[in-house]
Amino acid sequence: MPVDKTQIKKQLQKAAVLSLEVTEEQTARLFLLLQNGFFVNSCVGCSIKDFFLEQLGLSPDYIETKIQGIFLDGKPADHIDTAIIRDGARLTLSGTMPGLAGMALRRGPLAVFRHGITHRETGHYNYSGDGFVQLKLLNLLMKDMGPGLLHKGIYIYSTDLADYLEKLPTAFWQGCKTISLNGREAAPGMLQNGRWLPESKMVQFSVVTC
Repeated sequence: MPVDKTQIKKQLQKAAVLSLEVTEEQTARLFLLLQNGFFVNSCVGCSIKDFFLEQLGLSPDYIETKIQGIFLDGKPADHIDTAIIRDGARLTLSGTMPGLAGMALRRGPLAVFRHGITHRETGHYNYSGDGFVQLKLLNLLMKDMGPGLLHKGIYIYSTDLADYLEKLPTAFWQGCKTISLNGREAAPGMLQNGRWLPESKMVQFSVVTC
């Protein structure tokens, strides 16, 4: 389904702001949010590799050894030096993928067997500047990259975040040190029963580890 970039940008600009201060153990309970999809503001018009290095702050070694599967707009991307991150791009990242199908979808020698579905650059993309990227992190990458992304802040649809927070156990909220909603302190009960849900379609969600 085509992304309505104009609509999403308006939603990002009007996003509510929610921040939690929790322990490292509690932060780990939030990692599954990252596999369902979220948005980050980013400089676009760059290669996937530059996006990793400059926007996500990943090391070259981590990129080569840990990120085994890269899917750009639904297609496996092998040539991260030349594949371009366009405004509104969808990028899914995975660690090791099991099974024969997983092996074929990884970057590496077996990529030749999926020649027909691999991402290829077509034409020129002249825009370079501010935009947004929709990210998904799978398996081990959630644990590795989750803390940094959550600390920096991600954008997520408010209904998706509300549904996720409502399912967290009472013990999570009991250990939550502070909750800030649009710059004002909020009570855990508001997030547990969905009473906090803003009119905004999007929430800028961040986590501070104490």
